[in-house]
Amino acid sequence: MPLSDRSKDDRGEVAHPTQVQEALPDAEQQFRTLADGIPQLAWMARPDGWLFWYNQRWYDYTGTTLEQMEGWGWRDVHDPAELDRVMSSWQAALRSGEPWDDTFPLRRHDGEMRWHLSRAMPVRDESGTIVRWFGTNTDITERRRAVEELARLKEESDQRRRVYEAALASTPDLIYVFDLDHRFTFANQALLAMWGKSWDEAIGKTCLELGYPQWHAEMHDREIEQVIATKRPIRGEVPFNSTGGRRVYDYIFSPVLGADGEVVAVAGSTRDVTERQQAEQAIREQAEQLREADRRKDEFLATLGHELRNPLASIVNAAEAMARDREHKSDGEMLEIVERQARHMSRLIDDLLDVARIARGKILLRAERLDFAEIVRETAEDHRREVEDAGLMLAVEILNRSLWVSGDRTRLAQVVGNLLHNAAKFTDSGGRIEVSLALERQQAVLRIRDSGLGMSAEMLARIFVPFNQADASLARSRGGLGLGLALVKGLVELHGGTVAAKSEGLGSGSEFLIRLPLTSLTENASTEQHDGGHERTQLRILAIDDRRDILRPMQVLLTRDGHVVELVTDGRAGFDAARRLMPDVVICDIGLPGEMNGHDVARALRQTPETTATFLIALTGYGQESDRQAALAAGFDLHLTKPIDIRALRTVLAGVTPNGRS
Repeated sequence: MPLSDRSKDDRGEVAHPTQVQEALPDAEQQFRTLADGIPQLAWMARPDGWLFWYNQRWYDYTGTTLEQMEGWGWRDVHDPAELDRVMSSWQAALRSGEPWDDTFPLRRHDGEMRWHLSRAMPVRDESGTIVRWFGTNTDITERRRAVEELARLKEESDQRRRVYEAALASTPDLIYVFDLDHRFTFANQALLAMWGKSWDEAIGKTCLELGYPQWHAEMHDREIEQVIATKRPIRGEVPFNSTGGRRVYDYIFSPVLGADGEVVAVAGSTRDVTERQQAEQAIREQAEQLREADRRKDEFLATLGHELRNPLASIVNAAEAMARDREHKSDGEMLEIVERQARHMSRLIDDLLDVARIARGKILLRAERLDFAEIVRETAEDHRREVEDAGLMLAVEILNRSLWVSGDRTRLAQVVGNLLHNAAKFTDSGGRIEVSLALERQQAVLRIRDSGLGMSAEMLARIFVPFNQADASLARSRGGLGLGLALVKGLVELHGGTVAAKSEGLGSGSEFLIRLPLTSLTENASTEQHDGGHERTQLRILAIDDRRDILRPMQVLLTRDGHVVELVTDGRAGFDAARRLMPDVVICDIGLPGEMNGHDVARALRQTPETTATFLIALTGYGQESDRQAALAAGFDLHLTKPIDIRALRTVLAGVTPNGRS
């Protein structure tokens, strides 16, 4: 490239942003706006080559949509004669993980095939694993045409040369030709203007004679000789300081072949890529900002769970303690609702903290033996006010017996709640919603019918598809993302059940049918006998937590169970109390004030002869897998998260023997 520069090249590698969590919409929008502003056609692909995003310039150029282009749809705008070669080149890059570079024609929206220089770079995470590819397509049609025309220019008359010179004068690219002695035989007006020289001053001179630094001139001499020897083009990039400041240019040298097939000249073209590099640098900086924001988001979620669990622990334990002394039936019912919803909120927080699960789109079930009839009954009552406030009548008919299933209480309640909410959403005031639960062939069968809008056959076919909502023509949308029924289907299938939707058509109402397998009779009998009231062994329990509002309700409940419970509010005092009392069980918070945190207490107790066999339970607001592993490594036997489930704690304590572990 015929440019002179005395400054150091500080260009960087092309880097691109990783996948951003949906918790960062502003940063994602900034990145996409930035990508839409670059002059190239830009795109992103998964590690396996599946393209999932294009910038606006791609759509403007091809006249296509994301639905047409997603995945491997981009092949439709390629020249069929070039497609096999391009596919082979792209797949080789995917296998090797090396940057991809190729040229090929792309069909424009008006049908014209224009040549593009395509480059793609792999984006890697901190471990070096490729998480996506970012690529650009630069239109080089004019450059190629210019080079081809210059090859003809060398063999034509001076008059023809002036015709071509006039044609090239309008392009902002720098166009030029070297002879075999490395002297300029042609330079377009853009290049002459950058040099600040006239035609007569420049033509016939070498790069060194035109004032290029020696390193720069020698580099172009070597490149010209390489093109002559190999008869193949060569590309490069070089910085250049001009009167307008420092710029960066991308250039290509191509051989001009004579009739005998030998090189008679070397033609070149150069393009200013300063703005492109600035955009790439901005993208790199944005990627780093996104990574930092993602890290802080993880920390925020963990802290959020911890801060929310502390007040929830007080609510749940105090609610159950008060419920035991309730004198009025209505007060007891309200307390049960408070307790149930607080536990539900706690479980949802646990889901929120499972960042890896959210990123993978997976839901982990906490399976236990449950009475599905009780869940349906409670959930229907919890939603009764919502239904009646909408001017609807709710009728509930549930089989008068327990229907035991194995499942996650929160998720099954979510299934029933989503269906009730959906029925209320699409039923006019004055309508009716019917909930029935029956036993059919060792299955719990739940039916939820409504007298609402109903569904067409087309709507029924896609009713469980994520983000699917009612047709806009129904004018019934009341918000939401269309995820409720998709979640119902996924959760029911995770429980080994099935879900189906029925409707006779628009205006005929809808019915949703859920079938869940019951647990075996042997399991039912065994569990009912276990739940029926075994004798509890009295234990000496030491509880350590700096929050007395968490300790006191737990002390009340466990004391009523016949245990002896001592309370301590800091780590050092807890350790001293354990040595003095020699408890059977120690329940200890992790984030304790003072010189000893929960891990320190556990390690000290394990090293003390009097408490070596003590059963240690970590009770904390930090509930990620790494927190559980840290607790077990410190010497705890069990890791529980706040707010503690008293029923679960009772089950654990039932397996602990005095002066020994379970």
